[in-house]
Amino acid sequence: MAPSCPGRASSDCFLVEIGMIDVSGQRSRRRAYLAMMSVCLVLFLLSWTVVVRFSATAAAALTIVAFAIPPVAVIVANRGNDRDERR
Repeated sequence: MAPSCPGRASSDCFLVEIGMIDVSGQRSRRRAYLAMMSVCLVLFLLSWTVVVRFSATAAAALTIVAFAIPPVAVIVANRGNDRDERR
């Protein structure tokens, strides 16, 4: 008997029915996390290899911005669907 979950693919519904993790939004959250952490790494490396030659203040500012990105990336990666939280 196939489970019926309106608005979801049958494979996603099956995973939810047997108690596994719903992966419908996980891929986009994982991509967002990867993009944000990549930007963080690039900012940090550029600030102390290139920008510091021109302005130490600008390099420090870029480093502060780079340090602020990981907590936001974790929040984005761990955010879930409202439907999953109600279960």
